[in-house]
This record gives sequence, C-alpha cells and structure tokens, in this order.
Amino acid sequence: MKLIWITVLVASSHAFTLINTSTQLMARRSTNLFYRNDVDVYQESAPKRPDFRQRMKSIVKQQQRTDWRPDNMKTATSLQEYANVIEEGRRNKCLVVVNFHATWCKKCHSLRPAFKKMAVTNPQTIYLDVPVSESNLKLQKGLGIETVPYCHIYHPEQGLVEETKISRETLSDFVSMVNEYC
Repeated sequence: MKLIWITVLVASSHAFTLINTSTQLMARRSTNLFYRNDVDVYQESAPKRPDFRQRMKSIVKQQQRTDWRPDNMKTATSLQEYANVIEEGRRNKCLVVVNFHATWCKKCHSLRPAFKKMAVTNPQTIYLDVPVSESNLKLQKGLGIETVPYCHIYHPEQGLVEETKISRETLSDFVSMVNEYC
C-alpha cells in the first residue's frame, strides 16, 4: 500500500512539474509573438494614425476654442485697418460683412458662434470684427454706430448696402440678407 501511495505521489508531482513546464513554454511562445530580443514589436512599427472618431473630436475641439477663427474672418481696431479690409473686398470683388461688438456685451458674445459659422459656410465673403473700445471711438462715431451688436454689409460694386442692429431674433433675416448679396 505504501508503494502505491509513493507511486501516486511521484506521478502527481511529476504531472504537476510537467504542467508547470508546459505553461511556462506556452507563455514564452505567446510573448515571442509580441517581443523580439526583449523589444516590443509593436513599438518598433510606425505610430498608428488616430482613427476617424479621434480626428473628428480634435477638429471639433479646435473649432470650439475661442481663439480659432476661419481664414476669412478679420479684426480691425483702427480706421486704417477698417478701410484696408473694405478696400480688399472691393479689389477681390468680395462681399464684406462687418460686425461691431463689445467685449462686455452678452448679446455680442451669443452671436459670435453664428458669425463664425457664417464665415465657414461663406468662404468667399470677408467677415470683419470691429470691437468697440476707447482707441477706435472715432471709427464708431464716424460710421454712426450707436449700439452693439450692429452690422454693415458692403457690396464690392455698390458700397454700403445694409446696416442693421442685430440680435438672436433677427439673425436668420440677417443671414438671408447676406446670402442674397453673395
């Protein structure tokens, strides 16, 4: 009986050793698929390009940043800059949409995304932001701007064709006016 127990014990310990050794071999084989000479194979390859979803998220984040602006959106803080942009519109035969706004005005802030969207959808039109400040007070008084937000539309051949006070309620009418002149 002792002999049977010893044989069973030896056989079971031998089987355990055999299982343990085969497990270690399998682990080495599976890691050999990912490692070559102790270097990760996937790190050696070129970096993966982000998938579509990640690229779109980065584009949306970029457009949601407050400092991002379309190429056809400009800012004028002086009479000379203002005149230069209007003249650029005439030379290039582009419509110029001017937005007079103030940094402290809540209505102006609520309209900024709409103007950016208009600038993106109408790349042939120049959008000009003119912030109201002490330095360009002569510009506002000379153009008769008494309130903000206020907009002008300059046609390349006809000059100033529209001037209007703007709000969220009148924005759709303003957009249709811009589209008529385009």
